[in-house]
Formats: sequence, structure tokens, C-alpha cells
Amino acid sequence: MDTNISPVMRIIAIAVLVLTPLVVVIFQRLEDIREINRKRQNGELDLSPGSFFPAGSRPNLGKPVEIICPQCHSSNPADHQYCGHCGAQLTPERENEK
Repeated sequence: MDTNISPVMRIIAIAVLVLTPLVVVIFQRLEDIREINRKRQNGELDLSPGSFFPAGSRPNLGKPVEIICPQCHSSNPADHQYCGHCGAQLTPERENEK
């Protein structure tokens, strides 16, 4: 019995193993793909680069999750007014102050 596989058959086997999961996912999401395509054709969906990255926009980083005490340098939750370690008043840092 010959156990050697020709290089062509080896490439075909690898291609089938790699492409099969991709094809399965595409078939699973086919209805979603059709809905996105329908919205795009009707003008309901804007896929231009400007819709993803508007000019002059900055990411919304939100409020800080912690405040460092200016006196003892302990970490405190952002909604606290006083340090839980030393009792000093916490003042959130502002971007505009120097």
C-alpha cells in the first residue's frame, strides 16, 4: 500500500481543510449578509470611511475609573470625594488646568 500523497492532492486537502470553516460561517450568516446588502443598496447604511472616522472626532474615553490621592498617592474610586486611606480631599484632574 502506497502511503505517499502527491503534492497536488496535499494542496487540495489543505485547501479543503482551510476553506470549509469559512464556507460554513458564510452560510450561517447568509441572511445577515443579505440584510446588510439590502440596507446598503437602499441607502439606509453608510459604509463610507467618513462614517467610521468622522473628521475631527476624538474617542470618548469617559470618566476616569480611579483618582490618585494627591497626599498619599493611594488609588480611590472616581466617585469618592475623600481618600479612603488618609482622608484628604480628592480633586479630579482636569485637562484644561496647568
